[in-house]
Amino acid sequence: MLYSTGFKFVTFLLPKPLLRGTSIINVNYWHLVSFVKRGRVRRQVLSTILTEPRMPAEIARITKNHRPSVSRALLELKEKGLVECLTPNEKLGRLYKVTESGVKLLKKIGIS
Repeated sequence: MLYSTGFKFVTFLLPKPLLRGTSIINVNYWHLVSFVKRGRVRRQVLSTILTEPRMPAEIARITKNHRPSVSRALLELKEKGLVECLTPNEKLGRLYKVTESGVKLLKKIGIS
């Protein structure tokens, strides 16, 4: 597979067992599991907004994290399709909720 790094192409090979019978979707799914599990703030954010939509300041207060850390986690989770913003046109007080794929992922890793 070739991936562009912006300056040159980097080639890497996937192991043969991974190519046989394993779709790209499954590979990406396990990357998402790893992405969520290795981030304490990301796990806390997801579990906090699992039951109801919340604003970053609320999430920060509940999880006892700094608001910029929560905002960064929300942005990363949004880019991965695990969280969506319900009020994207608002400058302040944006509400975030977990997407359907985020709920499935949380159930898979044991956070519900």
